[in-house]
Amino acid sequence: TCDKFRLKWKNSIGGWDYFTFTKVSKAKSNIERENFKRSRGTITSTSYQELSTDRRYKSLNIKLQDTFTVISDWVSDGTAKWLLDLFTSDEVYLLNPEPFMRNPTTQAYQLEYPVFVQQNEVEYMNNSGDAKLKNFVIDITPAIAFNENTTN
Repeated sequence: TCDKFRLKWKNSIGGWDYFTFTKVSKAKSNIERENFKRSRGTITSTSYQELSTDRRYKSLNIKLQDTFTVISDWVSDGTAKWLLDLFTSDEVYLLNPEPFMRNPTTQAYQLEYPVFVQQNEVEYMNNSGDAKLKNFVIDITPAIAFNENTTN
């Protein structure tokens, strides 16, 4: 089975629309870090001791960015046109947030998880039949930043 991703977004007339992406999805995590060289050893008021086990380089400001790629089932032309509001909405939420959550919880305020739709262009994939069906491949990322390690 594959995860189902249900998205909620504010449409162009101010109402809310919903769509469930049911096809295979994939996830990836991009990790950024700043590495710096530090002096080895310990300085006290009377001595300096360098240990061979001291780390010469240290990572700081590690940031993690998850991206989920979700795929719609085949949809009609009318549904495809309706889904275009998803790409231009300034408010999009994932309604089953467990894939994004570091510490899943059932608290009510976390049931709608804010996300960004990352596409700058919309690409339709047409089926080969006469039905003129389309499907969408959409990348979503959390609208909440995860800073995994900012101090050490």
